[in-house]
Amino acid sequence: MAPILDGIRVIDLSTGIAGPGSSMYLADQGADVVRIETPRGHGSQGGSDDPALDTGTGFSVQNRSKRSLTLDLR
Repeated sequence: MAPILDGIRVIDLSTGIAGPGSSMYLADQGADVVRIETPRGHGSQGGSDDPALDTGTGFSVQNRSKRSLTLDLR
């Protein structure tokens, strides 16, 4: 049996807790979630100069099953 949202693509531009949490549930149901972040990451990462080195447990859990892309619009 295929996941419910198989074939659906979601672009996640959210920050905070509610947005990433919601897209986490979509990914859990089979959606292809692509997370777009700024080079500085977002608030739940802890504020390190290198967001790749600062992934707390909450950030890791909320972004499971997602692909990630960094985009600098400046």
